[in-house]
Amino acid sequence: MICLLYCIVQLHLLIESPFYTDRIVNKMAMHSQEEQSFVRIRSHKDVLWEDVNGHQQMSLVQLNRHLVKLDISKVYIHFLSTTISYILHKTNLKNKPCYWIMWGADFYGLPAFSDQYYLPKSKPFAWKNSGFKSKLIQFLGLPSSKYVMSAFKHINYFIGYEEEFELTQMALQHNMKFLPWEYYFNIQELEMSEVNQGDGTILLGNSDDPMNNHLDTLEKLESVLSENQKIIIPIAGAKDGYLKALRDYQSRSIADIQMVDKFMDSSAFFKLMAEVSYVVYGHLRQQGVGTILPLLYAGKKAFLWEANPLAQTLTRWGLKTNSLDKISVQDISLLSAVEVEQNRKAIERILSVNADKERWEKILN
Repeated sequence: MICLLYCIVQLHLLIESPFYTDRIVNKMAMHSQEEQSFVRIRSHKDVLWEDVNGHQQMSLVQLNRHLVKLDISKVYIHFLSTTISYILHKTNLKNKPCYWIMWGADFYGLPAFSDQYYLPKSKPFAWKNSGFKSKLIQFLGLPSSKYVMSAFKHINYFIGYEEEFELTQMALQHNMKFLPWEYYFNIQELEMSEVNQGDGTILLGNSDDPMNNHLDTLEKLESVLSENQKIIIPIAGAKDGYLKALRDYQSRSIADIQMVDKFMDSSAFFKLMAEVSYVVYGHLRQQGVGTILPLLYAGKKAFLWEANPLAQTLTRWGLKTNSLDKISVQDISLLSAVEVEQNRKAIERILSVNADKERWEKILN
């Protein structure tokens, strides 16, 4: 059963994820004072509608027909994907108060902006989102980046990090109202461990995405690392060409590079992270926040490019991080006990249950 016609609802549009979506739905239901409905996008053809009456599977066409019958008070966009932008356009939901909760790839991955976030050795492996297939999809009127770019001018509120608010508004040339948001989950909802500074291993990046700039960052690291330094790189899902380039680098590197090429669940991944002492992010963009926060809390030392807005966010929070631009041999040393405690206190303050509750209640109500 689905919601009766003309009930007033607060609508949440989400991308289905086995790691996040259930937790986000529960969290939004807990903090909102209005009745809520959720659209969980599984694919362009498969959508799950969820409201107080239960679940119903729908096609995109069925969903659009249903949405126009509802009295929706406001729309929360949890990742502005091509499909969600298509829904906004086809149902005229774009004319409702729209709140964009920016994840990262929904801005940085757009054809108009993505190229600038690759370093030279990684750029040949950039997402190809402007070729013949993309043009055909746009010509046929199917969900595409064209709808995303069109949706931006209808969005009223930007929910995210203040460091990215200015960046996105300058790029999009559209003024949205800023609502501060630090992270989806509070410290009790994240997998936080006790202090464990590892055995000297380096974690490079958080995924197979070439925007990790693995190749360029490895070259930077090799200028300061000793021979046989162990480096773990998660690359499960990497495309063949990129995987080959990484394997070729691995074969001639002075470092002991170990590639994690199979998907792991969260508990297995963080068990592997017990041996890590240093977290090196080669991104020029915010990415992998859910990975780096538990590692910083455990006492790991982080290196980020200064151009990465996440580095600026973590500094604003009061966390101790290090510049990848200026990395030296002397920097390959553990954080002091004082620095570890500084990072843990900063995370506990920013992601406290009360601070998280106050932010979400303001955003939703």
